[in-house]
Amino acid sequence: MGRFQISPRLLPTFWMALVLAALGSGQAVAQGPGPGPTPTVAASAINSYLSTPGAISDLTSKFLRDNANQAGAHGQGSSNPLGGGADASTGDAARPTYRFWTEGYGLNSRTGAQNAFTGDERKTWGGIAGLGLTLPSGWSAGVSVDQGQTKIAVRDLPQSSRLDLTQIGGNIAYETGPWTFAAATIHGFGEVKSHRTDGGGDITANYDVKLWGAIGEVSYYWSSGSWRVVPKIGVDWTRIEVDPFTESGGAIPITATGQNIERVRGFAGAEAGYSWLVGKTLYDIAAYARVVDIFSQDVDSVLASAANGAALPRLVPGVTDDRLEFATGASTSVKLSDALRLYAIYDGRFRDGFTSHGGTLGLEYRW
Repeated sequence: MGRFQISPRLLPTFWMALVLAALGSGQAVAQGPGPGPTPTVAASAINSYLSTPGAISDLTSKFLRDNANQAGAHGQGSSNPLGGGADASTGDAARPTYRFWTEGYGLNSRTGAQNAFTGDERKTWGGIAGLGLTLPSGWSAGVSVDQGQTKIAVRDLPQSSRLDLTQIGGNIAYETGPWTFAAATIHGFGEVKSHRTDGGGDITANYDVKLWGAIGEVSYYWSSGSWRVVPKIGVDWTRIEVDPFTESGGAIPITATGQNIERVRGFAGAEAGYSWLVGKTLYDIAAYARVVDIFSQDVDSVLASAANGAALPRLVPGVTDDRLEFATGASTSVKLSDALRLYAIYDGRFRDGFTSHGGTLGLEYRW
């Protein structure tokens, strides 16, 4: 076997290859591994934002119902269901033309977990003032204003927000015999201030909200002695618009698109009540039950992005309501004279993944 020999002309090429290989190896060691993938925005980061439509719906549902009840509270037939009792006279006074009412209320609501939403608890305080007018030939009308504030606490996360909401409503009713046809419409506007924390500290945001709503219902007043039963059916519509927002502070502040929620519901139920006169004081107690069915519901998803580009965007579904809801409540009132009545109301709303308890104290004055 002959010896292996390298031609002198190949030596420069061989040494150049060794040098280039050494340099390439050194650069690879110096560069190290490349950066990891960019994280995606956590869907739970906007849970307090997803809670806002539910908080607005609590106030809107109550105000629509209050306007519808007050619309039919002028004449002899409608008894002001959920307003505290039969509209019977305590003496021989003529039917008054004007009426003023004011209420203070509190609500406590809970929504369960859904998709990336971990659930929340909402506490609301507010007040309503209204003015009504009795018109000829069975017609009546009224206007009212509601100012409420809701504090939202997101379950299992360091997130909270506060909603300040103003609503303005108008109602009209027509009574013919035992039948009452009532309708009301509302508009509202407000501001939300949200707060949460992440690894970089406190994060805050402010954004506006708007709402519209309408309700129509028909009821029949049946009485026997001091007892009454008032069956009722109707439909309501609401639209809620939540503005987009951009957070400030923290490690990954979020910017989110606006959200629109539109819903149409139908309901059917009845009130049963009993009233009695002691001297010139009229006492009344009542209870009601109602089943609500959602005919249509359109809830926008929210696109959440990192305001500083530290995370990739994520599309987060909104929180929807279960189709069927059961509502029940009770009221009591004391009519001290034909002009003055005091009343108290409890309202409860229940559906899968949601409960709400509310209390109202009210005063009505007629002249």
